[in-house]
Amino acid sequence: MNYIKNIVKHFAVVLMLFLSIGAFAQVNKTAGTRITDVTTEKELNQAAILDLDSSTRGFYMPRMNTAQRDQLGEKLLEEMANGKENTGLSIYNTTTDCIEYWNAETSKWRSL
Repeated sequence: MNYIKNIVKHFAVVLMLFLSIGAFAQVNKTAGTRITDVTTEKELNQAAILDLDSSTRGFYMPRMNTAQRDQLGEKLLEEMANGKENTGLSIYNTTTDCIEYWNAETSKWRSL
């Protein structure tokens, strides 16, 4: 019986070691991410955190209607009250058919 308990304890220790190593590995950060449908290798633009490269496709930014946008605005106001800066968050408003961004200075959504 003690033999089985010892095996289970050893297994638990080894499992915890592997899990902690895996969690530590997730902390690594890169200079940016490049998403492309082009087969030629290109260097990542070091000034960009996200580099989208395509001559045949676009990208979808977050899409929501005005009511959903307003709910998001309430969350942004709460975060601003806690000291978080949120200027520049962008969405595509499906009600107004327009790209909009949050302006923290005016605490309002602004249209492009």
